[in-house]
Amino acid sequence: MATYSCIEEIRHCIGSAIIPDGQCRHLATQQCKGGRGRAYLLSGVGEITAYPLLLSAGFTQEQAALAATQVIGRAVYPASELKTARWIQENSAVCELTGYDMGRLTKDKLYKSALHLYEVKEVLEKHLSRRTNELFDLEDKIILYDLTNTYFEGEKRNSKLAKYGRSKEKRSDAKLVVLALVVNVEGFIKYSSVLEGNIADCNTLSAMIEKLAAHTVGPQAVVVLDAGIATEENLALIEKKGYKYLCVSRSRLKDYEAIPNRFTVLLDTKSKQTVRLKSVTTSKNTDYYLEVKSPAKEKKEESMKCYILNIYGDSL
Repeated sequence: MATYSCIEEIRHCIGSAIIPDGQCRHLATQQCKGGRGRAYLLSGVGEITAYPLLLSAGFTQEQAALAATQVIGRAVYPASELKTARWIQENSAVCELTGYDMGRLTKDKLYKSALHLYEVKEVLEKHLSRRTNELFDLEDKIILYDLTNTYFEGEKRNSKLAKYGRSKEKRSDAKLVVLALVVNVEGFIKYSSVLEGNIADCNTLSAMIEKLAAHTVGPQAVVVLDAGIATEENLALIEKKGYKYLCVSRSRLKDYEAIPNRFTVLLDTKSKQTVRLKSVTTSKNTDYYLEVKSPAKEKKEESMKCYILNIYGDSL
């Protein structure tokens, strides 16, 4: 049975303390059926490979088992600590896999476990970055860096990070924190950081660049970032550290021409729209530029422009 073999492999990685021999076939037949079962097993693999690291970082056997229970539970059933605790106790066999005493599980212990995991975040991210590269034979030649933010309903008076800022969810009335994330093209997280809610996008890059080499991102990697981060200073910093970059230009090129003997490329997007790419050059800059044109986007922008002009005309 393929599923049984997979669980045997997991057990071999972490030792019988987590999955006793007699439970392997039971787990394979009872817990790994259907999409949720596969997600459950996959989540278990991601966490279990870090189990020895948690022990070396000072976690006790019980704390490491609780951390594994937390991560698997959150991955398979994303919810609050209260709902996650109920789901683990009433509708899952997660504790059978991790060896944690289900009778001792509470929402408060999940809260404390999350804080305990955050204390070893840097070490854990480096380990998982390296392990995913080894398991899937990845080289991290292209990485993506982006930011988002989330808001709090409460006042967060004593928080050093929660600040009023520009909310992407239009919640200017609530304090925010910013999440900075680096992922590779396969979707594996390389590095993450929680920042002050009022920090400017362009001011977040420096710390991230310093972390890349430590998180398995080798030299000559291409950093993909959006225009909000791609200031001249940041692009110079990326080049100084030995990386390349791909971004939307913050300035609109005016005097440029197509590069001779280069083909125009047409791409179809997931939304069935056609995008045209053409290599162009300018005498004022040594960067490599692509002219990107989307008929669908042009049509949308023209429609928005007409809508605004109509509103302005009606108000006169």
